[in-house]
Amino acid sequence: SDGVPFLSKLPVVGALFGTKGKSNTRREVIVLITPSIVRNPQEARNLTDEYGQKFKAMEPLKPSQKPQ
Repeated sequence: SDGVPFLSKLPVVGALFGTKGKSNTRREVIVLITPSIVRNPQEARNLTDEYGQKFKAMEPLKPSQKPQ
């Protein structure tokens, strides 16, 4: 089995963070968590909208080319 260290081993939700099977491909996942203090619902909505705009602006990564 393969997956995100620690998270893939958790009961119930582990399947969301891992896979089972044979593979010769290595993958890496980076999860960045930034805590924010919100004092009211409007502030939470504004923060959610701001992060949504940042994600829309991101370009997807292109798959790496294997050397021949």
